[in-house]
Amino acid sequence: MGRDIPERLGLFTGKPDMVKFERIALNMEQIEQYRPPVNPAKESDSRYEAYTSKYGKNSWELDALPPEVLTELIHDHIERYMDRQMYDEMVEQMQQEKEYLLRIAESLESA
Repeated sequence: MGRDIPERLGLFTGKPDMVKFERIALNMEQIEQYRPPVNPAKESDSRYEAYTSKYGKNSWELDALPPEVLTELIHDHIERYMDRQMYDEMVEQMQQEKEYLLRIAESLESA
C-alpha cells in the first residue's frame, strides 16, 4: 500500500510528486505495544523474500488494531499538520453562522 497509493494518485492526478505518503500505522513499535494477532507471511506474495528478510515470517493486519486506537493515531497525526488557531477560528465562525441561521428559522416559524 505504501508504494501503490502514491503511484496511483500520481497516475490519476498527472503529478507523481504531489502526494507525500506517510505510514502512521502499523509499525513494529505499535505491534509490540498493541500485540495484534500474528499471521504467517504469504509465501505466494512477490515481496515475500524481501519482507521475511526484514521482518521474519510473521505479519500483522492493520485492521486488527482496535478502532479507537486507529482513530487516535489518525487524529494525533493530523494534529501535527493543522493550524490550531485557524481551525478554532473556523469552528467559531461556523457556530456564529449556525446561530444566525437558527434565529432566521425561528423568526420564520413565528411569522
